[in-house]
Amino acid sequence: MDSLVEDLGGHENLNAGQRLLLDTVQSKLIVILQVGKYVDQQPNIIKDGELLPVLGKSYLAYLNALRLSLAELYKDNHKSKGQERTLEEICQKYTLDDCNTDHNSSD
Repeated sequence: MDSLVEDLGGHENLNAGQRLLLDTVQSKLIVILQVGKYVDQQPNIIKDGELLPVLGKSYLAYLNALRLSLAELYKDNHKSKGQERTLEEICQKYTLDDCNTDHNSSD
């Protein structure tokens, strides 16, 4: 959590919404890590052709909620520092060959 706070400029620069989001991030991480610990102790994550129930909808919901919370935290942080990136910059960073930003080209 300390790294997240540092990324956001330190405790003194957090607003109330960011502090609240960080609290929810921490609680989501606890659940996700506990599920991961449980799954690691299982001999197999697939039983009768299905994933273990613990890896079902609620686990995916926690993962998605964590992703959304982190995206919201970093969205405000990057905008305030002028670090918004274009689709082209993102594609270049991850070297996605199939990413085409020229929407007007004809094949």
